[in-house]
Amino acid sequence: MEVPYILLAVSFIMTLFYVAIFLGEGFNGPVIIASIIESVLIASVAVFGNELIKQFTVKRLE
Repeated sequence: MEVPYILLAVSFIMTLFYVAIFLGEGFNGPVIIASIIESVLIASVAVFGNELIKQFTVKRLE
Protein backbone atom coordinates (compact mmCIF):
# COMPACT_ATOMS: atom_id res chain seq x y z
CA MET A 1 0.00 0.00 0.00
CA GLU A 2 2.99 2.33 0.03
CA VAL A 3 3.14 2.65 -3.76
CA PRO A 4 0.91 5.79 -3.92
CA TYR A 5 3.14 7.49 -1.34
CA ILE A 6 6.24 6.65 -3.37
CA LEU A 7 4.55 7.96 -6.52
CA LEU A 8 3.60 11.15 -4.69
CA ALA A 9 7.12 11.72 -3.36
CA VAL A 10 8.81 11.06 -6.71
CA SER A 11 6.34 13.22 -8.62
CA PHE A 12 6.77 16.06 -6.10
CA ILE A 13 10.54 16.03 -6.36
CA MET A 14 10.51 15.83 -10.15
CA THR A 15 7.87 18.55 -10.50
CA LEU A 16 9.61 20.84 -8.03
CA PHE A 17 12.96 20.58 -9.80
CA TYR A 18 11.36 20.92 -13.23
CA VAL A 19 9.45 24.08 -12.38
CA ALA A 20 12.17 25.64 -10.23
CA ILE A 21 15.27 24.88 -12.27
CA PHE A 22 14.35 24.10 -15.86
CA LEU A 23 11.70 26.81 -16.15
CA GLY A 24 13.84 29.26 -14.17
CA GLU A 25 11.26 30.11 -11.53
CA GLY A 26 13.42 29.40 -8.47
CA PHE A 27 12.39 27.85 -5.17
CA ASN A 28 9.68 30.19 -3.88
CA GLY A 29 6.26 29.79 -2.31
CA PRO A 30 4.11 29.67 -5.45
CA VAL A 31 6.45 27.14 -7.06
CA ILE A 32 6.24 24.84 -4.03
CA ILE A 33 2.43 25.12 -3.88
CA ALA A 34 2.14 24.46 -7.62
CA SER A 35 4.47 21.47 -7.28
CA ILE A 36 2.35 20.03 -4.47
CA ILE A 37 -0.85 20.40 -6.50
CA GLU A 38 0.68 18.99 -9.67
CA SER A 39 2.32 16.06 -7.87
CA VAL A 40 -0.98 15.09 -6.23
CA LEU A 41 -2.65 15.17 -9.65
CA ILE A 42 0.14 13.13 -11.26
CA ALA A 43 0.08 10.46 -8.55
CA SER A 44 -3.74 10.36 -8.60
CA VAL A 45 -3.88 9.86 -12.35
CA ALA A 46 -1.28 7.09 -12.15
CA VAL A 47 -3.15 5.20 -9.43
CA PHE A 48 -6.54 5.83 -11.07
CA GLY A 49 -5.29 4.59 -14.44
CA ASN A 50 -3.82 1.49 -12.85
CA GLU A 51 -7.11 0.72 -11.09
CA LEU A 52 -9.08 1.23 -14.31
CA ILE A 53 -6.84 -1.21 -16.16
CA LYS A 54 -7.10 -3.77 -13.35
CA GLN A 55 -10.88 -3.53 -13.15
CA PHE A 56 -11.29 -3.71 -16.91
CA THR A 57 -9.07 -6.77 -17.30
CA VAL A 58 -10.42 -8.64 -14.25
CA LYS A 59 -14.04 -8.16 -15.32
CA ARG A 60 -13.21 -9.26 -18.85
CA LEU A 61 -11.67 -12.48 -17.50
CA GLU A 62 -14.69 -13.34 -15.35
